[in-house]
Amino acid sequence: MAKISISHAKKIEPKFSSSKEEGALSFLIEFRSMLLREGLAKIGDIIPSKKEIAHYLNISTGTVQNAVKYAEDMGLFTSKQCIGTMISDGKDKSLKMVSKKDKALYEIKKYLIDHKYEKNEIIPGYGMLADELRTSQNTIRLAVFELIHDGILKKEIHKKNTLLILNLAFNEIELSQGEEIKN
Repeated sequence: MAKISISHAKKIEPKFSSSKEEGALSFLIEFRSMLLREGLAKIGDIIPSKKEIAHYLNISTGTVQNAVKYAEDMGLFTSKQCIGTMISDGKDKSLKMVSKKDKALYEIKKYLIDHKYEKNEIIPGYGMLADELRTSQNTIRLAVFELIHDGILKKEIHKKNTLLILNLAFNEIELSQGEEIKN
């Protein structure tokens, strides 16, 4: 179990085209890929601390922590208290029964179904969804990022405003929601 130096990250250009959480997540994914591809690390090695990554990316430690949690849900990393964040094989998804992000995913889909949003309709932004679903904006951002990745939502920028647009028909969300409940 080797500890990886943040100096290896110098090969990666951080990209913050959308939110800081998404930028940190894409950095972590690219950093992990590069380390494994170039033989600089192996499964089980410890990546730099969240504080070191935050300093390197010039963002808050909390933002990095949110990105790490999301990457853990994807099975890319595992964090152990007093040890650090280790590179995982990508096969083992989160050991948590349901993360806050997963709960928010379910709640956002339920919200879209209950409010009968149509395909290509603009839905409320992060702040309003967070208020409606009584959770933090960071949790909503992570859930929305996954919904965009899964093709349920799409994000468009119009005159410095971010719009979230429903990308699927109502019945497709219901089918997706049904599968999630079964799981």
